[in-house]
Amino acid sequence: MKTAIINISRKPAFSDLWRSYKIFIDGKQVGSIRHGKQCSFEVSPGHHEVFLTIDWASSQRLSLTLAAGEQINLVCQAKNPLFAAYNATIGSEDYIKLYQIDKTS
Repeated sequence: MKTAIINISRKPAFSDLWRSYKIFIDGKQVGSIRHGKQCSFEVSPGHHEVFLTIDWASSQRLSLTLAAGEQINLVCQAKNPLFAAYNATIGSEDYIKLYQIDKTS
């Protein structure tokens, strides 16, 4: 069976510079990503949920549907450090920005 690929890259930012984000696909930790790095994960075709965490904070959950042979490119980055207190407390489920930039076959 042909697989699909989820690519995740992390934009450089001052916030969380020396810390890595844990990567979860379908509720299981599959790896981590450091400042300015990129990683790829093979997944089965179909529906998947992706999110990242650091300590008690996380990104929003992205719901993706991929076909066999398809690649999806996601980008993560720290939010504005001026709002760190808000993002680490009330906004903790949206502390890390995670978004899709394109989809290729």
